Amino acid sequence: MKYTISKKADKIVDQEIKVIKDIIIKELKPISILLFGGFGRGEGTFEIINNKPKPLNDYDLYVVTKKKIDEKTLENIGELCAKAIGKGGLEFLEYYGENYDKEKFFHVDLRCIALKEITKLLPTQRTAELKNSMIIYGDNIKPLVPNVTVPFSDAIRLLFNKMHHFLFAENNNEDIKTIYAVKGIIDSCTALTIIYNKFKPSYIQRCNECKKIINFLPEDFSERYYETVKFATKLKLKNDKKMIKDVNEFFEDSKKWVKLTFIHIINKLFNTNIN
Repeated sequence: MKYTISKKADKIVDQEIKVIKDIIIKELKPISILLFGGFGRGEGTFEIINNKPKPLNDYDLYVVTKKKIDEKTLENIGELCAKAIGKGGLEFLEYYGENYDKEKFFHVDLRCIALKEITKLLPTQRTAELKNSMIIYGDNIKPLVPNVTVPFSDAIRLLFNKMHHFLFAENNNEDIKTIYAVKGIIDSCTALTIIYNKFKPSYIQRCNECKKIINFLPEDFSERYYETVKFATKLKLKNDKKMIKDVNEFFEDSKKWVKLTFIHIINKLFNTNIN
């Protein structure tokens, strides 16, 4: 299975996914399990520690069952999965103020879809990406996932989320600032691809589409914006702080691009000229 851009990292992820999969099968008796997010499309984030690759952030999984499973049960099993692979299972945004630790805040995010509800999924970015996720157990239910066009409202939602995340990261350590700076730039690009009907499921594809729409953007978006998106995409695929000269400057740069993207999208959608 290809989970990342590294074969060595893939071996580690594969071992951890097998542990998680076995727990889910035992506890939930699913029809299907889908690996979602970056790891589910071969773009999972990892870093090199002592010459060994280490997966970062989280594993996102969708569990397809006959009947919907309640959130509390999913949360408990997610924590069980995280502990089984030696992780803390916590989400940083839920424990704001605690010292950030990559192992402690690596979590397994489980979501559930009842089989009969799959064809009724709403047209969102999540549905579009689910269509391109990875089946790691059971039936291939992806043909049941609707083909959707991501609505413009998702672009605005993405940017509001990033502004919210910047507030959490503002006075935090360099690891947190780096994580949310990268997410800010990538989601700025994602929002633009949605607005220009160029959305693609992968980070790399969106980065490529971003280069194509530069000429349609205001003067504030120079070629430097595309180079920044390309740089952030590389960091998302393989976390390496050595690539960043100044974390605080990088963080401020990300905030600037999210702001400019938000202003441009509001002006474009509502035919206004705010600044």
